[in-house]
Amino acid sequence: PALLAFLTSSYYQELSVDFVLTRAGLGAPDTAVHRALTARLGDLRQATLNDQTRQIVEELLQTHAPFVREALEQDYSALMGYLAQEGLTAEGRHAMVDMGWHGTMQRSLHRLLRSQEAEGELMGFYFGLWPQALRNLAGIRMESAFASPFEARTDNAGLAEGVAMLEELHTAAHGTVLGYR
Repeated sequence: PALLAFLTSSYYQELSVDFVLTRAGLGAPDTAVHRALTARLGDLRQATLNDQTRQIVEELLQTHAPFVREALEQDYSALMGYLAQEGLTAEGRHAMVDMGWHGTMQRSLHRLLRSQEAEGELMGFYFGLWPQALRNLAGIRMESAFASPFEARTDNAGLAEGVAMLEELHTAAHGTVLGYR
């Protein structure tokens, strides 16, 4: 259930079923999962995740669970190895420093580490956190320098207007992490 929820969730936008499959490495049109979903939902680029389609996607991912697990195993193992290499699975307090805004990456890392019964605590330090971050606070410690999730974004108009500039100034030349090997 946790994996299905992870594969079919987003806080930012309505996602197409095709995007969800591609993000999970299951997007190749010649797979049984893709064919089964296309038969049920039609064009997967046009079908968005909502309560009805999410249920269908989850049902078909469960039906094809061996294929889904095999497809995800390599990336999952690489990611967990990377987190262990960086010391995040060891006992103690660990911190991530991020631009911020919603805290979803910290929440995802926290859940992954808990699933492996990691001993440490992952804390997050951010430029700012918006009100949407409140839904990610359960059991997670987040600190914000300039914008509190308990304040409306309109109370931080200067920071809200500067987000694009901050993100541009802090973007690496290569964009982001491309893999965990």
